[in-house]
Amino acid sequence: MMPGDYFAINSSPTAYAQTGLTTVLLPEISKSIGLNLQARTGGTVSFAVGMTEVFSKILGGKEAMALWYQFSILFLAIFTMAIMDHGTRMSRFFFQEVFCWVHKSSNLTKHISSVVFASGISVLLWTYLLYTGEIGTIWPIFGVCNILLASIGLIIGTSFVMKRTRPIYGLVTFWPVLIFTTAAIHGAFLKIVNELIPAGTFVGVVQSSILLVVIVLVLSVLSEFLWQVRLKFLTCH
Repeated sequence: MMPGDYFAINSSPTAYAQTGLTTVLLPEISKSIGLNLQARTGGTVSFAVGMTEVFSKILGGKEAMALWYQFSILFLAIFTMAIMDHGTRMSRFFFQEVFCWVHKSSNLTKHISSVVFASGISVLLWTYLLYTGEIGTIWPIFGVCNILLASIGLIIGTSFVMKRTRPIYGLVTFWPVLIFTTAAIHGAFLKIVNELIPAGTFVGVVQSSILLVVIVLVLSVLSEFLWQVRLKFLTCH
């Protein structure tokens, strides 16, 4: 997407006028789709427009742009709802584990009251971020947490590979963990130190807390995995 078109979609008319940029293909795309696409901030529309351009070149041409645009918006809506659902579930699991750790009991995860309470906290937190933040504040947190949670998935996959095949094959799935965790934690540290803490706002505290909780979780899983690998290596030798 041309820079002029991208910033026309993702900025207000006043802010866009100060950039000195001009639209290139956006007027033609808007006409083909049948919607005014300027000043539709948030990232969803610009992403959908990019998908529309790609898909329309493959099938249908300009006549199919309106169809591909609606398809892209629907796809992103389903994708977003799935993220919110899975994110809420994972957050609920984390809170329940904390409750069990505090109360020294494993029965709390089986109580419906614990499920409702932990889910309610999770929903309130991301709802608060949505109403008080913007894409510029939410997106980096989403990106960092997504990468770190993917790292946990790779650690689990590495454990499976090492148990079912030769342990050396586990390096195939483990080396990305080191890269992803290093990059994500470094990015989170820069976000917290250079932006969230200096802001001195409650929203910044909430965002910093989310990042720190996920970082501690990933490091705990990683350290436990490395400890188990060490024990297995010592047992074998």
